[in-house]
Amino acid sequence: MKPEPSSPYQEAAAALIATYRDHPSQGRSSADSLPRLVAYTHEDKAAKGLRSLNAPKTAPEIPLHFSALEMVQEERCLMLTAPPGAGKTYFALHLALNLAGDLMTDPHFGRIQLAGSPARNAQGDIAPHAWQLPSTLPYYRLLNSGMTLTQLLAAAEPGFIEALKKNEPIPLLILDAVECLGEGWQEFAAGLTQLCAEYAALRILLLGDSQKVLGWPIPDGMVRHAFLPLPSVKRQRAISVAGAAGGTAALGDAAGHTGLFSLARDFGGTDGSTEAIIDAWHAATPQNGRVAPSWLEPLRLAKEYASRRDVASALALFRVDQNKAAPAIASLLARWRTMPELRNPLIEGLLLLPGIAGLRGALVAAGAHDASLESRNMIRDRLHRIIRAGALAPIERVAAGRHLSELGDPRDLEALVEIPGGSFTMGCASHPNSSPIYPLAVAPFHIGLYPVTNASYAAFTTATGRHWASTDGRDSDRANMPATDLTWHDARAYCAWLTEA
Repeated sequence: MKPEPSSPYQEAAAALIATYRDHPSQGRSSADSLPRLVAYTHEDKAAKGLRSLNAPKTAPEIPLHFSALEMVQEERCLMLTAPPGAGKTYFALHLALNLAGDLMTDPHFGRIQLAGSPARNAQGDIAPHAWQLPSTLPYYRLLNSGMTLTQLLAAAEPGFIEALKKNEPIPLLILDAVECLGEGWQEFAAGLTQLCAEYAALRILLLGDSQKVLGWPIPDGMVRHAFLPLPSVKRQRAISVAGAAGGTAALGDAAGHTGLFSLARDFGGTDGSTEAIIDAWHAATPQNGRVAPSWLEPLRLAKEYASRRDVASALALFRVDQNKAAPAIASLLARWRTMPELRNPLIEGLLLLPGIAGLRGALVAAGAHDASLESRNMIRDRLHRIIRAGALAPIERVAAGRHLSELGDPRDLEALVEIPGGSFTMGCASHPNSSPIYPLAVAPFHIGLYPVTNASYAAFTTATGRHWASTDGRDSDRANMPATDLTWHDARAYCAWLTEA
């Protein structure tokens, strides 16, 4: 039910609308207005995270993705991630303003603005979605470094605190830029868990930079999903409706990023690359006075360094802050693809940086597949060092492993180690299936130092014709990863084949 007029809930909703209705993100006519999908499908939900390992069907099942709006309602505590500039803040405020407007019966904002029939996949299959929960009171907050839950709640409107205590309307806490919490994340997350336990109706939506938060541990009860890039079918429809002339640049891979799509739609580009879109935007800047948003600054810097042929400044930027500078360096390497006299010194400079900077430099340089043989060997050595030493964050180690797979993993991934023989006590008295208890002797044996890799299992399936349900096991950047999507019977068949070989 809706609260009575002039209630503290309406006062809290009115305060939110007054604060954010003119926020810059809400004034843009861009792809942000398109309903966003997440990397989670109806098949994923039905399978509870497990893939079907049955024999191939006559036709592959086309995935239908959930929308972000649906996942906010599905999960009580949800983290949504996306790269900088990909529309996180727009989504959060669009949701908050319209839920607040619904409480206010506002003429401009309301739950009707959240309803739609988004395309659910690249093929353009559509399905409706809407806000179906009862009246909901949002509290939006942009986080900053060092902020605590106590400080955050102390700044909330009294109406939101009352909704927390009375469980009506539903209190929705929306926290943007969680990456700002940094090392304070785990303590903050524990506080969120306690808050959910204390207030039964509370729902929480967190939004974070995927480049920084994907390696963070999340507590029980919290679910994390990533925004999908904008599929081309959505972009094509948006261009048609707006009558824009973005052309091929707005339909290229780079424009799957929401911010880059907006630029490509408005300014075009000679091709679909990130750099061509930035060049078109930059050429138009003196005429319209556009100010670069923060997410665009690294790409603008890359253009500036490229025009000055300035390798030294690029390396100095990376030396100071690798996380912020990495997008600029990657863009610069793309701009200098046909200019080895600049590209090679930049790669070599990245690899010669000391300590952690040099390891992260190797990660960026690894994208330059046409680097010199000497540089490729140095890159491979540093990537191997990242994995061997467990250096950098988990998400960076995964990236190092994928690059190493393509460059040639120097490890012997089929190496065996000897396990000495011995005896142990098998069984237990706690369950009839585990009885009786008895001693068992085991002869010495060998076991793989690493799990069986995709490359090794793929060789088996190629030689025998055995079905393998994996959708990505043969990808070049996953050759050195553990083989998955196989049954106990598949594993036995592989071992028998390997023994015979």
